[in-house]
Amino acid sequence: MKKNYSLIAMVIVTLALSLGVSNAYAQATQGLCISSFTYEIDPATSGSTYNWGIDSGTSGTDWTISSITGTTTEVDWKVAGTYSLWSQETNEYGCVGPKGYVTVTVSDRPETPNLENSICSATQAGGTVDVVDLQLASGFSKYVFKGLVKGANITAAAGNAVLTAGDEVTDIDIIKNDAYTNAGTAVEDVVYTFAPYSATCGDVEGAEFTVTVHVYPEVKAPTIKF
Repeated sequence: MKKNYSLIAMVIVTLALSLGVSNAYAQATQGLCISSFTYEIDPATSGSTYNWGIDSGTSGTDWTISSITGTTTEVDWKVAGTYSLWSQETNEYGCVGPKGYVTVTVSDRPETPNLENSICSATQAGGTVDVVDLQLASGFSKYVFKGLVKGANITAAAGNAVLTAGDEVTDIDIIKNDAYTNAGTAVEDVVYTFAPYSATCGDVEGAEFTVTVHVYPEVKAPTIKF
């Protein structure tokens, strides 16, 4: 799986330093999508060593951990599921503390099927001009617009959504009322590309999907002979 390093973030595992505290580590939970993530001990105790492990799943199949010792480690979460990541301190005197856990819930990356629709040219009286009627899917937090490609004879109608690559929208229903005129003699396409984000994934982008609009040629007024 290709790692998305631009989306790697840091989770802080807090260590209580007081010898009187029996549960030295704070318990924590994390939700994210299949991706790579970096974890850090902060603050780390000078002279101490730290071990890392994951109690659930199978190494190499469900996850891969970059290092089992040190103050940081990176986990490549490969399969959706719930996992228990832990770290444990051994101080400079050889005393071993309790494990500190983070319960990590990993979800599949958000996916949306490609969509398509056929419309008449915007100039046709009574013709269908709506591009698509798509509500925000359950659990999705936003979509990012990637771009639009249209046929050589396609002209956008006035009032269409004005989107620039990188724009974030919370509902791609924004393009529902877009309309186009096809001045050619064959069906031509308008193709929107979006990427979905899931509310459970943090800032991890899902697989891109397209909305393809087949625009029928404009029907001209007939010539009447007399």
